[in-house]
Amino acid sequence: MNLTKVKRYLILLNIGFCVNTFSQENSSITVSSLNINGFLFNQTETSIKENFGSPTMIKNYYNELNNENWKEYKYSENSFYFDKNILIEFSLKDNLFYFQNKSIRVGEHIKKVKELFLNSFNNKEFKGGIGFIRIELKLNNGNETDMFIIINFNEKNIITSIHSASN
Repeated sequence: MNLTKVKRYLILLNIGFCVNTFSQENSSITVSSLNINGFLFNQTETSIKENFGSPTMIKNYYNELNNENWKEYKYSENSFYFDKNILIEFSLKDNLFYFQNKSIRVGEHIKKVKELFLNSFNNKEFKGGIGFIRIELKLNNGNETDMFIIINFNEKNIITSIHSASN
């Protein structure tokens, strides 16, 4: 191979690497735009009851990772976790609630996730019989947080759970 062909090959290899690296970045949403059935993140215990009615159960929840006592509000199989009266995490396990869009809920196909969160959809993984789509949460000013949303799905690409988490 002559030197010109080697240079072209290296340039193409470098472009391919950059495109591949860039496409590996997950989609993100801001904390203030995250919503469950139209209910925005960082709301209070009072506002969740005003929006969703009385929970099926309220219990104290000890978060070992943060060494904090939270309150868990259960609505059927779904949980909403409050720390100092502010919603900070959630776990959706049935189709009573939707995430961001009425089509993104447990029991629905993941194709709707692709429409709203293309990069995250393209980076989905399937390990041990469980699929994972990760959506990053950012502050309103664009700064990153340690929080993210995980959408789990099965081998038929049906959403099985949606929950928030942090590193």
